[in-house]
Amino acid sequence: MDTGKTNRILPLRFDGCGRPAWIAAVGLVAISVCDAFTTSHILAHGGWEANPIMAWLIGRIGEWALVLKVLATTLVALWIVGRWGDRLATAAAILALLVCGIPVGLNLYHIAGGNI
Repeated sequence: MDTGKTNRILPLRFDGCGRPAWIAAVGLVAISVCDAFTTSHILAHGGWEANPIMAWLIGRIGEWALVLKVLATTLVALWIVGRWGDRLATAAAILALLVCGIPVGLNLYHIAGGNI
């Protein structure tokens, strides 16, 4: 039902987004969850958080900071898909997926290598 009103603060439109944008957005959230789990594992085994902002936040509220990061990533992924066109949303989400995958890869390297 269209009321003729548009949300001026956060105008999201999900109807024009295709499967690639959604797959990329879900992948971004999934890699964020993987980052939270691997970081939690490293912290539990005496490791440290390399990101100074997250290290500060973890020092303040503990591992709840990892939950907040996953929630923030989810909101950003929804914003990317709902705000931008299909091609741009897909490209942005894939780029973010690749960039966010770097810490997960490093975490897995340290976990598998026994450096923790």
